[in-house]
Amino acid sequence: MKAKARQNPAEARATFNLDDSIKELESRIEEFKRTDQEFVLLEELLLVLHRQREYDRWLDTYLSVLYKHPTQSLVRSGAERALEVAKVADREFELV
Repeated sequence: MKAKARQNPAEARATFNLDDSIKELESRIEEFKRTDQEFVLLEELLLVLHRQREYDRWLDTYLSVLYKHPTQSLVRSGAERALEVAKVADREFELV
């Protein structure tokens, strides 16, 4: 995994808040499993992970949705970004 660049204090606080957001979203996703709300929360999680440059986690989350729920609109809407993220994460082979 690639190291993250050193952050100034304001960026570090923002990162901490986003890390908390990720944990909260993951908790809520479990709470709303098998409901439409699950996919709303998954979409939000993907946005936060991308913002945090957590590309491996982003791709793991996307692939999980792709394999478990291939007809979800989230899969279609995220396909182009998935290719971009997979390239950055050097995991393009997982989308072929």
